[in-house]
Amino acid sequence: YLKKSVIVDGNPYGIDTNRIYVGGSSAGAFTAMHAAFLWSLSELAQVPEADTAYLRTQGGIEGNSGNLGYSSRFTAAFALSGGILRTAWVDQAKLRAVVAMHGTGDGVVPYRRGNLPFIFLEVEGGFNLDSVASEKGLYHALFSWQGLGHVPYGTQQSVNPIYMRDVEDFLRYHFYQWNSRFTSALSDATSREVQSTELEAWSIEGRYLGAINNLSELPQGVWILRSKSRTIRRLFRP
Repeated sequence: YLKKSVIVDGNPYGIDTNRIYVGGSSAGAFTAMHAAFLWSLSELAQVPEADTAYLRTQGGIEGNSGNLGYSSRFTAAFALSGGILRTAWVDQAKLRAVVAMHGTGDGVVPYRRGNLPFIFLEVEGGFNLDSVASEKGLYHALFSWQGLGHVPYGTQQSVNPIYMRDVEDFLRYHFYQWNSRFTSALSDATSREVQSTELEAWSIEGRYLGAINNLSELPQGVWILRSKSRTIRRLFRP
């Protein structure tokens, strides 16, 4: 949908199709990891419990929904208290970056490898995911909550602000840090747009620098620039 909106609708959401990331928490993390790394029915057939025959009737791995002619591939992914059925599917040719956050005492989704409760599927958690991503040469990072259990940042009913801040800072840092490797100076047109507006500057670690009126005020580093009206949001490295 997002890629189609760029071509057909003139990019109303300001999408950079080279920077689409998919992630989730718990079951959502599993969904994201399999969307990222499970590309074929032959791969899925490695899992004895998989019903590949039924999946074929639903359009295979890609499915029957979506927007025909527009790829569903994306560039990077994140897993919060989740994992994947087979880390053997992790491949640099499929994804350029993956980051994970996991509690070492998680009794629902194993931190390394183990069975999911109730459905008894063997899965690999954040530690194994990160280890294989490192071996395969992906950009990767792992945040481990020592001794903590499943989704320490919260549930559907409540949010733990301390651990939620861990999530915000970790994801902000790694995705902006990774982006910064491919971020050059602003174009002349963008510079004029930015210079005409008072902007708030944030570091990639989430530290608020303050309001600036001139790009020359920025120290070296990678900065998130946004207008108070939120109409401008740019990543910039002086």
